[in-house]
Amino acid sequence: RQSMSEPSPSPPPPSSPPPPQQLSCVDSSHFVLKLQHNKSRYDIQMAADATVEDLRNKVLELTDIPVTMQKLTCPKGLLKDDSAPLSSFDLKPGTKILVIGSKLSDVMAIAERSTVKEEDKRPITKEPAGSFQDEPVHKKLIEKGPPEGGIPPIMGRDDPLPPGGALPCLCNKQGEKLRLTFKGSDEELWLGT
Repeated sequence: RQSMSEPSPSPPPPSSPPPPQQLSCVDSSHFVLKLQHNKSRYDIQMAADATVEDLRNKVLELTDIPVTMQKLTCPKGLLKDDSAPLSSFDLKPGTKILVIGSKLSDVMAIAERSTVKEEDKRPITKEPAGSFQDEPVHKKLIEKGPPEGGIPPIMGRDDPLPPGGALPCLCNKQGEKLRLTFKGSDEELWLGT
């Protein structure tokens, strides 16, 4: 005998999405934008035909950031042209506007801290660096005198390299004889003790 199963109950119809919030639209001639400056958030009501300049003045009222020190950004980019209508930036109700800028009082406080009082100003004098001859390592070599068989330096004179490409009578900082050899074929410079 075949048993017939009862049809399973159909799943409930998907719930319809909640209606959009009507908080951002005041009426057809006004809409609300979400403004964010640092950690502060504001909802501001703007006329549908408002310009960027109107928005900047509203930002000034809320944040005390002077109009000239404001940088406003929206999803479409920077709001630069003050005479441009907000509608040209596709700003819809609830669009987030990011405000970048500092309050004039904050800027002045930093400027006051960074100014130096007249009595605190001291002339900056750079101490003359000692001659390299006064350094202990060089002093020791100078006291020994020029190395035996050394070639005296004469300014403006070009001397050819000795045969074999080795310059004799150089010293390292321990005062040991040092040989400087140029390997022209390999384009190398060798130092040997």
